[in-house]
Amino acid sequence: MSIAAIRNDDVLGLAERFFSSIERGEADAVSGCYAPDARIWHNTDGIEQTREENLATLGWLFREVPERRYEVIARHPVPGGFLQQHVMHGTLRNGKTFAMPACIICRVEEGRIVRLDEYLDSASVTALVEAASSRAAPLAAPPRARNAEEAKAQLRAHGITVIEGVLGKDELARVREAVRAGVESDGTKGVQLHGFPFDPDTRNTRLFDLVNKDKVFRQLVEHPLAIELVQQVIGKDFLLSNFSGNITAPGSGPMGLHADQGYVPARWPSYPLAVNVAWAIDDFTVENGATRFVASSHGSTEGPQPGRTDYETVPIECPAGSIFVMDGRVWHETGPNVSKDKTRIGLFAYYVRPFLRPQWNWDRTVPREVLEEASPLLRAMLGFGHNPTGSLDSLYLRDDD
Repeated sequence: MSIAAIRNDDVLGLAERFFSSIERGEADAVSGCYAPDARIWHNTDGIEQTREENLATLGWLFREVPERRYEVIARHPVPGGFLQQHVMHGTLRNGKTFAMPACIICRVEEGRIVRLDEYLDSASVTALVEAASSRAAPLAAPPRARNAEEAKAQLRAHGITVIEGVLGKDELARVREAVRAGVESDGTKGVQLHGFPFDPDTRNTRLFDLVNKDKVFRQLVEHPLAIELVQQVIGKDFLLSNFSGNITAPGSGPMGLHADQGYVPARWPSYPLAVNVAWAIDDFTVENGATRFVASSHGSTEGPQPGRTDYETVPIECPAGSIFVMDGRVWHETGPNVSKDKTRIGLFAYYVRPFLRPQWNWDRTVPREVLEEASPLLRAMLGFGHNPTGSLDSLYLRDDD
C-alpha cells in the first residue's frame, strides 16, 4: 500500500470518528478530532467559531436533537483534508423530525481538523431552530452572564444576554455628564429631542450623534467586551449603524414592538443581520421604563404583526453599569415609565453586517479631528476603513485623498 493510500485511510478514519462522535453525542471525542486552534465556519451566519464555541453549538444540538444520524452521500479525501456531502436526519425532543442537507470541507493537519467549512441549507436551519424554539419554555427574565463565554452561549440560545458591572461608578458619572451636556447642546442648537414618530408621546428624550459628542461615547462603541459579543453575533466585519440615547421620563408610554432589523424584508435569513448593545446608565426597572422583549423571538423570520397587542413581553431589569445585548431579530420595545419622578438613561449602539447601509451617514457628520484621533477599529466601523464587500474605489484614489 502506498504512503498516499495510508494517508487517505487516516483522513477518512478521522472523518468517520468525527461524525460518529456527533451521532453519539460524545463532546469529548468530537473535541479530540479538532486541533486546539481549529476554526469552524458556516455559510448560514458567516461567523468563524473556535473549537470551544463550536462545541457549545453542538451541545445545543445534542440537547435538542437526541436522535441523530448521518446519511453520507459522498466522502472523498483531497489534498490536505477531505470533503463530505451528507444529510443529517434527526428527531427533536418534541418528536418532530427533520432532514438537513450539507456539504463539508475539512482541512487536516497532523491527524486533526484545523478548519471546517460547512455549507448548510438555510431553510432547513431555520426550520430546525423554529421547531426547537416551539417547545422551549418561555423566559421569565433575560439570562445573565458572568463572562463573555456565557454571554455568547446565551446569545446563541436565546438571542439576548445581560452582563452586570461593566461600568463602574466613576465611568457612569462621566457618561451621565456627557449625556447632560449633549442634551443641553442640542437643545440650544434647536436640534429635535422629543416627539419622534417611533415614540408614543413627547415625553422621552432622544439624543443622537453620540459618536461626535464626546470621547467617552466613542470608547463605549469599541469597548472590548461589546466588540467581542458583536463579532460573535454578526461576524468579524461589521459597521456601526447608529449610536443614540433614550431617556425615558415619568408618564411616557411604551414604544411600539419591533425588531431592530425590521426594515429588512421578510423572510429574514437564518442568521442575524444586526445586533444591539444597550448600556444601562441608570438602573433599568419595570417602573422607569425598562426595555421589554418577547422571549424566543430571535428565531423569527419576520417582525411582530403590526397592530397586534397581545404579545407577552419580559422586562430587562438590570443595575446601572450593565449592558444587555440583543440579536437584531429580537422583538422588543421601550417600556412605559410609570414612576412619579424617575428618568432612565439608556444608550443603544446598533451594529450591522457590512452589506447593510448604516442608519447614520458618518461620512457626512464625523469631523476631521474625530477621525484623526480614532482607532483603526473605530474608523472601520464608521465606514472609513477596509471595505470587506470590495474596494474597487481604490483604483481611483490617490495617496493624498
